[in-house]
Amino acid sequence: MKILLVDDNPSIVESLYLVLSEEGYQVVAAGDGLEALDALHQQNFDLVLTDLNMPRLGGMDLVSEIRKMRNPPLVIIITAYATMETAIHSVKLGVYDYLLKPFNMDQVLHAVGRALEKRRLEQENMQLKEMIVLYNASEAISSSLDISAIIDVLLDASFSQSQADLAVLYLLEEDQQTLKMTQHKCAGCAELECAEFLQSLARKVDASRLSSIFDGQGSHVFSPGNATVAPMLRTPSTEHQFYSLLSISLKANNRYIGMLNLFSLTPGVVFSDKHSRALYILAAKGASAIENAHLYENTQQYYLQTIKSFAHALEAKDKYTHGHSQQVTRYAEVLARGLKLDSRQINMLLQAAMLHDIGKIGISESILNKPGALTEEEYRVVKKHPITGKHILAPITSLAAIVPVVYHHHERWDGAGYPDGLKGMEIPLPARILTIADAFDAMTSSRAYRQAMDAAGAFRELERSAGTQFDPELVEVFCRQQHVINGLMRT
Repeated sequence: MKILLVDDNPSIVESLYLVLSEEGYQVVAAGDGLEALDALHQQNFDLVLTDLNMPRLGGMDLVSEIRKMRNPPLVIIITAYATMETAIHSVKLGVYDYLLKPFNMDQVLHAVGRALEKRRLEQENMQLKEMIVLYNASEAISSSLDISAIIDVLLDASFSQSQADLAVLYLLEEDQQTLKMTQHKCAGCAELECAEFLQSLARKVDASRLSSIFDGQGSHVFSPGNATVAPMLRTPSTEHQFYSLLSISLKANNRYIGMLNLFSLTPGVVFSDKHSRALYILAAKGASAIENAHLYENTQQYYLQTIKSFAHALEAKDKYTHGHSQQVTRYAEVLARGLKLDSRQINMLLQAAMLHDIGKIGISESILNKPGALTEEEYRVVKKHPITGKHILAPITSLAAIVPVVYHHHERWDGAGYPDGLKGMEIPLPARILTIADAFDAMTSSRAYRQAMDAAGAFRELERSAGTQFDPELVEVFCRQQHVINGLMRT
């Protein structure tokens, strides 16, 4: 355990230094409060023993400065000028003990022993909390496929495990040659200080430099003067000072995919090997999770593009339904805006509209293009397409919100629809919107078995079926948009 001894009396310093050193403590001496502050900014101490009356900076002012530190050491005051006022003030400042001169060495050793035992228990408790935070962060990272969420957890855990003021994450760009500053976050320092310091950092780093930056290590603590830091700055030197830099590599499948830089902008706060080891383990997990999330995202996109291609191919083989999904999407958007839905709801609805008939890919062309009425068996086959559509879309987690819309777009307001016979408000709002848009395009488009209805007739049919097939309030809103709908109709 490390003790800082502060007194302007050399004989007292010497006697305490010898006794405490013999007990196995690591002791550093300072002649006054200012000298003590310099020492506290350079290294970490577990306990400070300080006099009150000293030149330049007295003991009580020193205690006030110590209180501002992160994870401050415990303080014992030893003084010959005790007053009730200073004793009360000491208690308010959180001083651990208050001893009077001339002191008994056994009394000092007992007070020091109790203080350091308290410090040890506090540190063990802190380490336990850190381990819990690391475990929870690790679990959260491993269970997520959302890159933004993974990064947030990684940055938050980095702050909780260090005394960093600023965290800056670089991730590999698509060219596989460059790391780009992807996200940053401030903690201890003022936002303005962080913003000013960020201006001195490189926005991009050549990925080929990472081998030299880390030199075979997973993480590294750098001091400001280290030449290896230069590639991470806009210029080799910067007017905005940092006091310590912890760089952590993000590697997946034995290749660099990024780098996490933690900066201390606080005098005296220097990262240690302990920080380096703990955060490298977490960063390694984060790198693997980010890589998996990228792969998953790409797989989802490929799957979605394939489904969209199938949807277009489905319409292309039928001249009567060609462009149907696009028209339904337009009409659905008009109704959604008439209802003043927000942009997120509208975007979800438009995706559902584009893919609402994807389940028909499992229906034969002979049924889809039949010029006459369908048999009862053929109609049963057609009625399965919402179920098929649900099965096709369900594996794409990013489309989870649209699956119920596709599944229920043939339900009726009176409950006579399919596949589940939902009625009224039981039917999801986007599905009720889609039902109207789908029906309007179907009525105004020619089919193999009938000619198209004009717009006026289609609007009348919607109004006639409001309250039975369609949500009456939505029909009213849709019909108020006739001038817009007419401009969108196919010619």
